[in-house]
Amino acid sequence: MKLAELLADPKYGKAVTRKILLIITFTVLLIFGLFNTQTLLTVFFSLLNAATPFLFGIFVAYILNVIVKAFEEHVFFFLNRKNYKWWLRIRRMFCIFLSILVLLGLLTLFLWFIVPELINSLRILADHVPGYVASITKWVEETLAYYHITSDQIQFLQIDWSSLLTKATQITSDFLGNIYNVAMSAASVLFTLSMSMIFSFYMLGRKERLLRGTRSILYAFLPVQKARRIIEVAAVSNRIFSSFFSGQMTESLIIGLLFYLGTTILQLPYALLISCFVGLLSLIPMVGFYCGVILGCLILLMVHPIYVLYFLIFALIEQQIEGNLIYPRVVGTSIGLPGIWVLFSVLVFGSLFGIMGILLGIPSMSVLYTLFNQNVAYRLKLHHVTPEMIDEPVDVDQMLKKDTGSPLKKLSLHIRRKKLRRAEIEEEETHQGEEQVRHMDEEAARQSEQTAEEDSGPDPS
Repeated sequence: MKLAELLADPKYGKAVTRKILLIITFTVLLIFGLFNTQTLLTVFFSLLNAATPFLFGIFVAYILNVIVKAFEEHVFFFLNRKNYKWWLRIRRMFCIFLSILVLLGLLTLFLWFIVPELINSLRILADHVPGYVASITKWVEETLAYYHITSDQIQFLQIDWSSLLTKATQITSDFLGNIYNVAMSAASVLFTLSMSMIFSFYMLGRKERLLRGTRSILYAFLPVQKARRIIEVAAVSNRIFSSFFSGQMTESLIIGLLFYLGTTILQLPYALLISCFVGLLSLIPMVGFYCGVILGCLILLMVHPIYVLYFLIFALIEQQIEGNLIYPRVVGTSIGLPGIWVLFSVLVFGSLFGIMGILLGIPSMSVLYTLFNQNVAYRLKLHHVTPEMIDEPVDVDQMLKKDTGSPLKKLSLHIRRKKLRRAEIEEEETHQGEEQVRHMDEEAARQSEQTAEEDSGPDPS
């Protein structure tokens, strides 16, 4: 089709006009955003603040949905098999009610038993920090005297114990102040939490209708393939996020309980405080457990160094039990992310968004990793690439014979050519020698025949 015919086509003209208008609109919005960045940020954060109850309600509904599904699919599975009409009518609301009771029970347990004990442990720890530092100083001095290490030999350390004591006390006070600020901030969001809970209950009660309505909107305003792809990505993301959060929370709870039981049996001080630290930090895969153990060692080191040895032995045993028995059954392969990418997510998202970045970055990276692998598999199939082609070895020797421009390779090829030329010359000389010997043998044979004919002479008859 010629250009004039294309321009005369109404559909083609509308499509071109639509694309031009989109480009112009995008350019205008981009220029406006670049010159009004501060205003746009202010508007964005204002809208985000207004939508906080709505967003928090979605988050609460997502967390509660894990407990609701556990009640519906596992606890009351025997009623699901019977298909009682009365049970089908009340199943959802009854499971939501039980989930709320579970959350309220956990919150009550945390506020009435764990928080006061944690505050008491922190207060005792802050009061005894000077004594612990003095004990550590005395222990270091006795150890140095036992090994006959004089002050001149460690003069390069330049340890100012009074300054160290002051800094330790200041750090502890600041930490307690931060705990107080966090507690006050938590109290200020109770109203937002109550409003969000109402919205989350509505979402849980009608989640099937909401999902169906969202799918209808996607199919109505997008091409079928794009809408289907968005639904597939959402389903994969939901599976990974729900498995990650449910598995990690269950694992951290089990680890916290095991550490509390172990430290209590070993009669180590600050058992509840250390167990809470280890359990909370275990929400971070791979590195969180070790960070909690290091923090526990630092707390016990101030009391007595021998406690650190007991704690490390117990942590090693617990880590083996957790890694071989608990983690494969509780979390399993729900993340589906190699260890190197888990560390990458922890470092990058943690530095950008803090703790929430770590918790949300790992499943987000897992989703991207899964979608990227699917895309790679699709493209390999599209290009008819077989596993044999991927695993095909590279003939390095054949490649090194080619002139790639590298000086070392050129030198190597020059030496190899000289060797080949020398071998050809030697082979040629050997061949010439063999020819000369053959000619000499043939000449000797002819001479022998001539001599034999001369000796025989003419026939006398």
